[in-house]
Amino acid sequence: MSTAYVTVTLGTTPTSNVRAGQEVIEAYASTPSETPVNFLVRARAGSAVASSLLQKQKDQFLLITGDLILEEKENTVLIIRTMNDAFNGQFMNEANITGRVCKDARAAEKSSCVSVAVNRYGKVDGESKEFTDYFQVRGYGKLKDRFDKLSKGSLIELSGMVETRKNKDGNEYIELKTRFLQVHKKSAGGGSGANPAPNSNAVGMDDSDFQGDDDMPFS
Repeated sequence: MSTAYVTVTLGTTPTSNVRAGQEVIEAYASTPSETPVNFLVRARAGSAVASSLLQKQKDQFLLITGDLILEEKENTVLIIRTMNDAFNGQFMNEANITGRVCKDARAAEKSSCVSVAVNRYGKVDGESKEFTDYFQVRGYGKLKDRFDKLSKGSLIELSGMVETRKNKDGNEYIELKTRFLQVHKKSAGGGSGANPAPNSNAVGMDDSDFQGDDDMPFS
């Protein structure tokens, strides 16, 4: 499972398209931050959400909740569940991911990163099919220490902020800057960024808010 709650600005006017044999309404959008996260927001044609999306215009500011999927390397897709008009000064960027650790943690000086496999089901030309998305997630401070102890196959639940990063070839990808980690089951066996919305009234976005908390219940 992977979901997100974000405020975005539409980068294009919503239009109809066909994806995997199904008609959809979609538009490109990005978060209002210093380093924007780009999404392709999408709704099934004929649904109430799709009808509402069609009435929106480029540059409109929206609050969207939905399913976060990595459909293609160049697209981070947000399947809309709910949508509402937003206003300047709002900043929401929260994602929740539940999946299994694919590899041991890769440690940097101030953080550690792991890859998490998240299974989902969808339809292609009317037939159900299983897909797997591989999310990069990063922990700082006390969460870095916990990431270092994770083993391959561990079932984990995380919440945090979606960020845009670049690999060594300069290609962009998304990563989850973890705020909360819960390990459901264990197998037998970077650097920190600044507040992405410093001039807004958003709180909980500073580096100190991503260091982990021993007093967090159920962590």
